[in-house]
Amino acid sequence: MNIIIEDAESLKFFTGEGQWTKNADDGKHYAGTIQAYNAAKSEPIGKFNVTGYIAETRQLVSLRNGRGTGAHGN
Repeated sequence: MNIIIEDAESLKFFTGEGQWTKNADDGKHYAGTIQAYNAAKSEPIGKFNVTGYIAETRQLVSLRNGRGTGAHGN
C-alpha cells in the first residue's frame, strides 16, 4: 500500500513541488501517515486526506484528514 495525499475538494493527488494529478498511481509516496500529514499541512490547499492506495486493486483507503495552509480559519 502506498501512502499519498489527496485534495479532498478536487480529488486530485499530490505529485510533489505543488503539482497535482487525477491519477493515484502518479501520487508522491510517503513512508508513513505522519510524514504525509505534515507535508500536506504545509501545502496551500484546503481540506486534504492522507490516503492509502492499493495499486493492484486501485482501491483508496482514507487514513487521516486535515487542512493545509490554504484553508480558511487557520
